[in-house]
Amino acid sequence: MKTNHEPRVFANCFNSLASGLSFVRLGFACICLALLLLPACNKRQLLKKNELIEVHEARLFDVPFYIGAFDNVSLHDQDGTEQITYFARATSSEIRYFFCQEMERLGWLNVVEFTGPEQILVFKKPSSWSVVTIEKQSSNMVHVKIMLKRLNTQLDDAHGED
Repeated sequence: MKTNHEPRVFANCFNSLASGLSFVRLGFACICLALLLLPACNKRQLLKKNELIEVHEARLFDVPFYIGAFDNVSLHDQDGTEQITYFARATSSEIRYFFCQEMERLGWLNVVEFTGPEQILVFKKPSSWSVVTIEKQSSNMVHVKIMLKRLNTQLDDAHGED
């Protein structure tokens, strides 16, 4: 009779050992999954940090720079005129709203706006003028041109202001 019970005991031990191995496998799989997800979480945090850096850099200039801009070109003339052009994935009204809000935040006075095929916004500071031209390229793409003229106070004094 002992021989009949021994195979059962052996089978029970084998089953408990096999179920224990599945828990080990499950635990190992969970650890591997966690290790795979850790770099992804870190990458998201890095992306958020990079986005914050872009926002901060966009506000460093005397004129705002739309964050979704691409193909940007910056030109500087000898007479103190700067020109920045870029494309942005946005509507003309979104870009207009962005510039009106951000230029005011940076201390610019909105002098005049022209609407038509292009939107032209003219801003003034005591020492600078800025003209922003917004040209619609497609339903969600615009070409933005920013011209910035820093005034030479010696020239202003010599010519007088009207």
